[in-house]
Amino acid sequence: MNEEPLLNGSIAPDRYGAVVERTGDGKCAVEYNGLEADNFVSRALKNLEHGYGCVPTGRVDPNRADLPPHKIAWCRGYHGYGARNATSAEIKAMPRRIIRRMALGGERGILNIGARLPQGVVGIDTDAHNGKRGAVTIGEHSDRLGPLPPTVVLTARGCESRSGIGFYATPPDWRGAGSLKTPSGGYGDVDLIQPHLRYVVAPGGLHHTGMPYQVYGPDGDEISSGKLPSREALPELPAEWLAALYRRPRRKGARPDVEDITTVASEWTFDEHPGALARTVDDVRNAKYGGQTRPAFHRALWIAAHKARAGCYPFSRAVAEIEAAAAAAYAERGLELDLDDFARSICHAVGEALDMSEDDLLAWGPQDGAADADARTHGAGRKLRGRR
Repeated sequence: MNEEPLLNGSIAPDRYGAVVERTGDGKCAVEYNGLEADNFVSRALKNLEHGYGCVPTGRVDPNRADLPPHKIAWCRGYHGYGARNATSAEIKAMPRRIIRRMALGGERGILNIGARLPQGVVGIDTDAHNGKRGAVTIGEHSDRLGPLPPTVVLTARGCESRSGIGFYATPPDWRGAGSLKTPSGGYGDVDLIQPHLRYVVAPGGLHHTGMPYQVYGPDGDEISSGKLPSREALPELPAEWLAALYRRPRRKGARPDVEDITTVASEWTFDEHPGALARTVDDVRNAKYGGQTRPAFHRALWIAAHKARAGCYPFSRAVAEIEAAAAAAYAERGLELDLDDFARSICHAVGEALDMSEDDLLAWGPQDGAADADARTHGAGRKLRGRR
């Protein structure tokens, strides 16, 4: 609900759009969906006190328009490998910049709030709704490793649902696996959220069902402050769990493993310069003659990994298109793409991209798109209003 309803509180035709209207004093007001700007800032600053970095979410990915935007980040640099926490000044500026992008930059979404975990905190995200086996997976691991202690839980489905994120303290330099497996090695519907891997929708943020995320104490009672817990207030992840889930950090220059590849595929999903991929793929598609195709796809993957990490386009999409182009180029000569060789090229490309410096990352980033849309609208005075 708006503080001062615009258009008599009517819902905008596009629930992921923004409506700009002139007010009686000659200024413009913007109606949008999601959190009110002041609410966003207040919640983000409270969590920052406990080390949780602000990740503004709610962006509609135009290439995945059917995917609810509530968990999709608006900005790069505040989550994933090499991320940093936004300053209080940056947090205060985020709502206005994001809503301008919706109102004037042609982007769609809502204003929602996420949080990157601080060092020494892990979130165990259990998915147990709609027949998913997350609770079973936790039970299997508990039988083997011992029970997890009661802890603070973040969920939009109610504390009794068994779906939610439980928070635990770990050693500051500890890194864990990306997910928990079933006894047969399959995906167990349980993910690990860590400072370098994933982020949460923060308390007060909106789930795609429209329900807010809420935080509950170990006793199951809602924590009225809506603030994520400090590391010092959390129970420690038991030693058996720490040992079983530990994953040695990758050294700079080391070959990425399967877990690294899976991680970057889930993290490198921005799509701020999708047109940059076409030329790279075309170079592979046109490498039809003997001795050309392998160097072409090897270089294309190297470029794609750098561009994807910089936010130009999703890495998974790039890999799929480059693989298809390479396979087609080989097929024209009656040959087949060596998938093992292709996988080795992926590993090389990801390793090189992971080792990029901050300056390299900026150089590889998009030179137009969302960032420029934001810059073009910077400074245009607007009164911003949000609705639940």
